[in-house]
Amino acid sequence: MTRVLRTAIGVVVNAAVALMLGIGLLVEITHHAKYGHWIGYGWHGDVMSELAEDREVPPGVHYIQRAVILNFTPLPRLVEACIEPNDVRPHEIPVYPFRIEKLNNTDKQWVAWMPSRLPACLNLPVKSKIIWPVNSYSSMRVPVAAIAWFRKGDWIRFVGMSKVDKPDQLKREIISVPFQLQEERLKN
Repeated sequence: MTRVLRTAIGVVVNAAVALMLGIGLLVEITHHAKYGHWIGYGWHGDVMSELAEDREVPPGVHYIQRAVILNFTPLPRLVEACIEPNDVRPHEIPVYPFRIEKLNNTDKQWVAWMPSRLPACLNLPVKSKIIWPVNSYSSMRVPVAAIAWFRKGDWIRFVGMSKVDKPDQLKREIISVPFQLQEERLKN
């Protein structure tokens, strides 16, 4: 009986390891096909640039960006979000904290766009959300080219944060892969 039990446990453990490796490989291949780079172990950030609908952006802007933050670790982690009430189910929308930065050409330092340094939630409630392994969450969508502070050719990155409006507390910051802004708002 003991030999049968050991064999069964060995089969289950090997199957679980093979399944985890298969899922990790699938995530890596899918990510590489979508973004053009491999994921390192840990938290990972990418920026998605999507064609916007006319009502989402000012005239002359065609694309809208958002950060996608992936938990590529074996453990779930908590991330705080501002909760906006909504009349549509599930009756609340989590808004995850982030900031937008651009590379300063003179000293090669990343500088945060001023409004993204301000408190995010104001009077909205804050809830912790569990981000499970191999799951992700997104920041708000932002038409970066519509912001006068950014210019075509600027190197930009999004920085996701694990805590909302708590500058004195230790928080995880997930920095996206930088991208070069390819669009400039057309003036009417």
